[in-house]
Amino acid sequence: MRTVQKRVALRASLAAMLLVVVGSACAQIAGIEDRNAVTEPVNTISAECEEYCDLVEGPTNNGVCPDNYTTLDVCLGVCDKLPPGELSEPTAENTIACRLNAARAVKTASDAEKPSYCQAAGPGGNGACGSNCESYCMLVEMDEVCGDRNLKVPDCVEKCAAFGDSKRFHVGTPTEEFDHSGDTVQCRLVHVSTAAGSLVTDALKDTHCPHADFHSSQWCQAEEVTCSRYCDVLEVACVGNNSVYENRDQCEAACAELDLGEPEEDTSDTIGCRTYHAVSSLSDPSNHCSHAGPTGDGHCGTDTPADPDKGTPAQFAACRPYCRLLEAGCPSEFAGKYASSEDCVEQCDASPASFGAKVDQDYTVASAKDAGDTLVCGTFYAVRALGDPDNAADYCPSAFGAAPCD
Repeated sequence: MRTVQKRVALRASLAAMLLVVVGSACAQIAGIEDRNAVTEPVNTISAECEEYCDLVEGPTNNGVCPDNYTTLDVCLGVCDKLPPGELSEPTAENTIACRLNAARAVKTASDAEKPSYCQAAGPGGNGACGSNCESYCMLVEMDEVCGDRNLKVPDCVEKCAAFGDSKRFHVGTPTEEFDHSGDTVQCRLVHVSTAAGSLVTDALKDTHCPHADFHSSQWCQAEEVTCSRYCDVLEVACVGNNSVYENRDQCEAACAELDLGEPEEDTSDTIGCRTYHAVSSLSDPSNHCSHAGPTGDGHCGTDTPADPDKGTPAQFAACRPYCRLLEAGCPSEFAGKYASSEDCVEQCDASPASFGAKVDQDYTVASAKDAGDTLVCGTFYAVRALGDPDNAADYCPSAFGAAPCD
């Protein structure tokens, strides 16, 4: 048990270490120049938090698990917000006690065992002391950490499963090799932990909380767009009446026929845009799932009004993916009806508005499959043909306007 004098000395040393904190890896990433004004440290540092952070980080980051936190202050700030738990009753819960027991175990563990104990002793617990998502959601939703700076996501722990998982937690540098970056829960834990530090200013919270958001403002983003990531998010975000595919095969097959684009696009006819809206669907599925679906719903892709002076008809963004999916899913039927891909798009653009190509048709599996003579109905059966090529002949007639798309 630490003495009261040592606690006071530790708090004083934290204030003196602020300039070191400023130089930490995460702070370097933030690019914040003026960090001289600080908030007061936590009023009470528990003996358990003192022991835990001394063990894990140590005054000069030479503790038993130095890759768990960027600074001692960040460790203390996170620890101060965790439930205490009971040291005498070891559990796998998201508590200080569980992490402290894991940190103590590192001292006598074999080299082979130490990494797993350190992962348990980290801010996320890594499934041994609560789940990474449980810790992330607890911290990011706390008023004293991120408050209203971040998007509020209902059922955060469940929706957090949409993030990638690096399988280990490491705050080291270079940043591109460790968890300061990447579209993972671990990256978001790095940044929300920094925001939880007891000496952290509002300016640093304004920087790191958006990094930790579901839609990360920087760092916690995918380096490239992939169909697996797109479908992973949809499987968590758009379910039940908000589903835009009936199964994973359909999602993967449709994705393979569309342009991947770039991460964080939000208006282009790409999978990057659809993934962006899939992430938005984690908090608001009724509005965003259709935008993440195969048609883009006029949000991934832009409608263009008719220009009478030039004699050009309206162009509907959803006609482009519809024709691509139709040609890929029903190639022989497509060749019999259209002279080319461009011919399909031109005919689709010239269809009556009732065809349902215009923006905000609210595409979902539930609404599309019996939608009559509409683009969404045709798209639904084209996607079915793509996802189940052995039975495509059963679906292609509907994709071209037979019942129920008549």
